[in-house]
Amino acid sequence: MVDIESGRLIRRKGKLARVRRGVQRDVVKDLPTHVDFMRIHDESRINLFIHVNFDNADAAPGIKRGGTLTIVRAEVELEVLAGDIPDHITVDLTGRQIGDVIHIEDVTLPAGAKPTINRNFVIAKIDAPTGLAASTEE
Repeated sequence: MVDIESGRLIRRKGKLARVRRGVQRDVVKDLPTHVDFMRIHDESRINLFIHVNFDNADAAPGIKRGGTLTIVRAEVELEVLAGDIPDHITVDLTGRQIGDVIHIEDVTLPAGAKPTINRNFVIAKIDAPTGLAASTEE
């Protein structure tokens, strides 16, 4: 099965896998007109952008108090084994307060995956609601 939108693992045959690398779309209808695939071996290391999911927002006191989850990176570029491509990364928001910043080191990455950027970059943060921020300044 071909999943043009996700860009993840498409089909596996033995120790080979195929990954979507690019899609050209019709200008008017926005339908795919051409798709590029890359054939890779299971033990190859490749860089892919992996989607970030945010779970348990209802268990985050900062969001319950009116804070806003600001997503800085909806996708994170990871170096992964072609045989172990994760579908997504999950960030648990349980216990997060207003002003908390979620860095890449705060997230449990899948086995064998590592960020391509060698610094502790920000994925998301919980901002104060604008009404609360305005009242603290006065």
